[in-house]
Amino acid sequence: MKNTWSLRFLLTSENDIALSLCEVIKNELSDYINDIEFESIYNPKAYNFQNDSINVIIDINVESIKNFIYTHKIEFEKYLKNKYTSYDGFISYYDNDFKLWESDTKNFTDFNKNEHILGSILDFIANILKIDNYTLYSDIFESIDVLSYVENLDEVINYTDNSLYEFLTSHKIIPSIADYISTSYYNNVIKDLCLNENILSLINEFEYSINK
Repeated sequence: MKNTWSLRFLLTSENDIALSLCEVIKNELSDYINDIEFESIYNPKAYNFQNDSINVIIDINVESIKNFIYTHKIEFEKYLKNKYTSYDGFISYYDNDFKLWESDTKNFTDFNKNEHILGSILDFIANILKIDNYTLYSDIFESIDVLSYVENLDEVINYTDNSLYEFLTSHKIIPSIADYISTSYYNNVIKDLCLNENILSLINEFEYSINK
């Protein structure tokens, strides 16, 4: 699919999205996170070993996290094996053994040894609670008007390309969600999303319209 135009976003959008993400995660994991204080956005000069990230200070409910891990011990053991077992093309820098994580965190009450440990545990909790990227994305853009950050909106507002994005927005799907779904569709990862029946029906209708 050839793009004949692209959106140019104001740099302030990055900070606003990061702040919104902190609030969304705090709300979604409110039983385990008391507060998240945004500090800064980190953009590495090279992406060989690091990605863009948000630096934050997290105030956690230690007792709730500990109880969750022990309640879901079997699932957490599987999570560690799947995420931290080395294989051809991947070398894990973290242990995949539950007992070692338990020891390093003093029975999941102290996460100061390595900041990655807490992040991974919160990721595990989110997975068990079925809080996925789509959920976070939807929550973020409920409070942010993406188009307000577009510098060249006048150039593209009347553009027609018969895309899935255009089809979804014409059926009253909000632009931010339509963009996310469309991007996933054209990157062939749409099957990994948890979509409701209305969205799935619209995608089927779109495919029918372009294939007939």
